[in-house]
Amino acid sequence: MSTSFKEFAISQTIRNISKFLNGEQYFTDVEERFNIPWRMRICKLNGDLVFYLQCDKEECETRKFSVETEFTLKLVSPYGRSLTRNKVHTFKELKMGGWHKFISWEELENDYMVDDSVIIEAYVKIIKISNVPCIAPKNLKTFMLNQTVRNVSNIREGNKYLTNTEVRFGIPWCLVIKRKDGFFKLFLRCYKKTSRINNWSIGVKYTLKLMSVDGQRLLYNTKHTYTNNTDCGWDKIIRWKDMEERFLVNDSIIIEVCANIVEMTGCEDVDDLSEELSFIM
Repeated sequence: MSTSFKEFAISQTIRNISKFLNGEQYFTDVEERFNIPWRMRICKLNGDLVFYLQCDKEECETRKFSVETEFTLKLVSPYGRSLTRNKVHTFKELKMGGWHKFISWEELENDYMVDDSVIIEAYVKIIKISNVPCIAPKNLKTFMLNQTVRNVSNIREGNKYLTNTEVRFGIPWCLVIKRKDGFFKLFLRCYKKTSRINNWSIGVKYTLKLMSVDGQRLLYNTKHTYTNNTDCGWDKIIRWKDMEERFLVNDSIIIEVCANIVEMTGCEDVDDLSEELSFIM
């Protein structure tokens, strides 16, 4: 545990503001400060600017962390005008802190956009970092899928890429990339068959990751209850062109999921795997 104050600032210019679609997000690059990865996140949502500071520190099964902070998020015009908001926030399970309605998108474009760009900044004071051991539940079901996707340029607009199916705790899973409307989309797919005998559900808490082979990454935390063969994940993560510029190395990227199955019902009698896999094929 550390109690001394640690301070840092991060800043980035965001371009092509006028091209943002409703629901579109933008994540700045990860920057390590005091051995903790940080980034800023903005989103255009229902006519407003969503603006968050995000802590990308990952938890393990046996340790929990918290980072107590005071921070300021700042929107800056190149001509000197600025808008700042201050917050006290502890990053732990909820790894984002900020404002769902920082400013209207119209005001953003009228008052802070120059040459279709804006500048966003974060000033952070870390008050205390805690890293506490904990006992993982005995019945915790945790799994990971990881794959390096090569020849990414071969995925054309409107098409998708599916990783190999892998069985975890008797359930077949895979990761799905979709290229649609100019965006890179990433999903976790459950391939368990729909049963005519009994209903089933699988509650999963998971983190989807887009990574480059040289260490850059984006993380998305979510939870979903699967009741049929569906995809759930991250829509409009990043524009395909931005993905190519920021994450593509030698025409390759890395995609990964780290998942905890928090609840399973109707899955006590695991279907014959050969039958499940023949269904997939």
